[in-house]
Amino acid sequence: MLVAAIIFASFAAYAQTFVKGTVYEADGQTPAIGATVMQKGTKNGVSTGVDGTYSIQVKGKNAVLTFRMIGCEDQEVKVGDKKEINITKKNQGVEL
Repeated sequence: MLVAAIIFASFAAYAQTFVKGTVYEADGQTPAIGATVMQKGTKNGVSTGVDGTYSIQVKGKNAVLTFRMIGCEDQEVKVGDKKEINITKKNQGVEL
């Protein structure tokens, strides 16, 4: 019985989950086309479409998504039990 519980726990830790969402420009309304959404520490990633949406399959509840776009700060979000994660990009401060 203990062995079964350990096996179940290990499968649950590596369960695959689909996460979807929309990435917006800094104005919070314009879809961000071509933003990169990566599962941190892996090569698993996707790009947002013309409507700013994405869908990615991640492994484990401890997965962290990294959102990247040129001219904007990288943002990281822990997936946990979330099925939908929407992000508004933050522009990088540029010094001249």
